[in-house]
Amino acid sequence: MSRLIAYSRVVLPTGQTLHREVVEFAHDGHPVKHYPLLCEQPFVEWRDATYVYGDQLTL
Repeated sequence: MSRLIAYSRVVLPTGQTLHREVVEFAHDGHPVKHYPLLCEQPFVEWRDATYVYGDQLTL
């Protein structure tokens, strides 16, 4: 089962910073994909933090 976390900022490997992004993590904590948070979504955890895309989520 994947885990969805919305971050206030996501820094991509290119250095680009995106705001209010949802990151989907696989069961092992690796990011699978990201997309903009356009509206409130069920089962999405919110973190007012910066996530560097590619970092493994500590479970």
